[in-house]
Amino acid sequence: MATIKYLKSETAKVYTKSNENRVLLEALWGDRVEIVSNTQANGRYKVNVRWAKNVYIKAEDLGDEPLLELYFIDVGQGDGVLIVTPERKHILIDGATNALNNRMVKVQPILWIGSFLRNTKKRI
Repeated sequence: MATIKYLKSETAKVYTKSNENRVLLEALWGDRVEIVSNTQANGRYKVNVRWAKNVYIKAEDLGDEPLLELYFIDVGQGDGVLIVTPERKHILIDGATNALNNRMVKVQPILWIGSFLRNTKKRI
């Protein structure tokens, strides 16, 4: 199983090779980083970050604490917010109007299954 880290510095350069300084992209504070190899080469880990696979990032830029994540979702008939807590719990808040034009808010915990979100049908 891959080791997951998070970017602890404001930005970090992502390199194409462990021994070169060619920068492919810059990762941002809080980005999720998957460690591909736990062995450092020139002070860098081989990682997957954002869309880049098998690239290198300095070990000193990585930490263990994830951030609180908020995703604002416009679904056309109302807005929603997906909250991902630092403990990796997912909460979906669905704001909409009902047939009588009354504003409603539903809060639902959800499970992450593969690449799909499934409603647990349990209300809190």
